[in-house]
Amino acid sequence: RNGSVWIEHSLSFRGRERLFIPDERWKAEARRHYARLQLPVKASDFLTPLLARVRAGVDAVAAVTRAGSLRVDDELHLAPLAADDENPEDIKLRARIDQRIGEVQLPEVILAVDAEVRFSWIMLGREPRSGQELLMAYAGILAHGTSLCPRLRELRQRHLFVLRGMKVPEEIAAVCEASVDTALIEAHWDQLVHLAASVMSGHASAVTALARFGSAARGDPIYDAGVQLGKLLRTAFLAHYFVDASLRRELRRVLNRGEAVNALKRAIYTGRVGPAQARRVDKMQAVADSLSLLANIVMAWNTAQMQAVLDRWANRRQIMPPELTGRIAPTRLEGINLRGVFRFPLERYAGQILPSQTAEKTSAGG
Repeated sequence: RNGSVWIEHSLSFRGRERLFIPDERWKAEARRHYARLQLPVKASDFLTPLLARVRAGVDAVAAVTRAGSLRVDDELHLAPLAADDENPEDIKLRARIDQRIGEVQLPEVILAVDAEVRFSWIMLGREPRSGQELLMAYAGILAHGTSLCPRLRELRQRHLFVLRGMKVPEEIAAVCEASVDTALIEAHWDQLVHLAASVMSGHASAVTALARFGSAARGDPIYDAGVQLGKLLRTAFLAHYFVDASLRRELRRVLNRGEAVNALKRAIYTGRVGPAQARRVDKMQAVADSLSLLANIVMAWNTAQMQAVLDRWANRRQIMPPELTGRIAPTRLEGINLRGVFRFPLERYAGQILPSQTAEKTSAGG
């Protein structure tokens, strides 16, 4: 898994050096990639403000510990947030939007989104040659997809990490370690950015990079440097998380949106994954990808319809506050029929999805 053994012609098991943008290109294009990633060329220019954030964050955590908001023994103990009651204004606005959008069949939703973004073209690598081929593509998605920001785990055991030799406040000494070696980060900064740029540019996938430079690569200089940098970044975030209740509430809201997406997927996929599918990674990937695509289609359609309703209201000077509309998620299923016999009204969207065929028929008719 760490790439010490590889097959030269394989995409999944290629040598680690092939994950990187080739050295000659990197030397010529490095500054452009640094700028694209918004990173300084010198590691110290990145570390100086980050270390300042870490120091300020650790001091703030110590302060809230003294105030009693955070309790520390051998672990961290953070008081849970009170449950939020659903705002009546949110319920009222959601009901009004649902009423304006009305009812629709799933095939209409799929066609409407495909007409805008042409995801069928991306799947096929070209324009569909016929309406029948287009329907077969939709059937494949439906067959796979309708029969099927994480919460911080073990929060109490999360430790804060600071620069080696830094004095740790007594209140949080039990959960704070002064062990970060920034010399490792500075020594391998260019390699870390090289790897990040290789993923960002599409030269290598994030999954492959994580597999090759994850825990299986312990002892590798790039892995060790990445661990040191990760400790600092995580400490800066955790310190903010422990101190700022509004951040915790916002993250909970985002997580609840994530759960709403999962609920949407469960509504779409009502069957069970068959044993034959479960034994094959490629088949399970097809199921997961199809389900994600269908869920994204529904959310894209909902977003467009909700925006259209809000635009019509705005034209009539019925302006909705952004803080209110921001709480309405596009995961609604009210009015969308996910079951029954699917009939695709291709003729309504043929001009956008099958432009070549539409042009041919127009020419023949003329």
